[in-house]
Amino acid sequence: MPLQYDSCTAQVGGCELHYIALGSGAPLVFLHGSGGFRLDEETFARLARRYRLLVPSLPGFDASTLGSVTTGPDVADITAAFIAQCAGGSAHVVGESFGGRIAAWLAIRHPATVRCLVLAAPGGLRRGGGEQRVGLPPEELQRRLFGRPLAHPLTEAQQRQREANVANAIHLSGPPWDEPLYQQLPSIRCPTLVLYGTADQTMPRESMELLAARVPGARLHCFEGAPHVLSAVVPEPFAAVIEEFLAAHDAPATAPA
Repeated sequence: MPLQYDSCTAQVGGCELHYIALGSGAPLVFLHGSGGFRLDEETFARLARRYRLLVPSLPGFDASTLGSVTTGPDVADITAAFIAQCAGGSAHVVGESFGGRIAAWLAIRHPATVRCLVLAAPGGLRRGGGEQRVGLPPEELQRRLFGRPLAHPLTEAQQRQREANVANAIHLSGPPWDEPLYQQLPSIRCPTLVLYGTADQTMPRESMELLAARVPGARLHCFEGAPHVLSAVVPEPFAAVIEEFLAAHDAPATAPA
């Protein structure tokens, strides 16, 4: 059965954001990677069993407008306004790849907005130059991201949109090593989980270990043999680990005897 969801738009901070909403419960916002919005049906269906899942296309991606946004921290500010408007002021936040970098900035700049933070192979702490993502043959790019070619190749229009999304992500990200982000990671105070696939050809493991070490109390969980885009390739274990992490922090405190 196809995934059931509502397609919505929100006017936020001078941007028109398109997003989907499904499920019920505490709000959970999922921030996509550099390729833009992708309908990860298995991951979204599982997360929506317990949470009100909101998945926006970020500013400048897909049909969402860029407005006056010029940097990653600007995107975090728009995301905070989106959460205030559409999620009641605070939410659990999952960010994958580019979205993980934005999620980290969100927790730094708007700490009251983020209840729990999940960073899935986030960008921002790559040393030694950027990753080549523009101009690669689609099959090679798919192998780097997903570990294999896609079952259903992108149409020409989808490929053009994806290339535009990646160019937007590169523009907004800035340098591969984000020194201000590195310096401010210790200010994150919400419960934080870092996820990583050990066969990731995009982000080095040492970057994930460094990030987890910089955020107080953060935990690193590795998926053995998994590639970069965990939500698409290992949806069941990916969602299960997130559910377990969020449930541990959603649990009410035991009343004193």
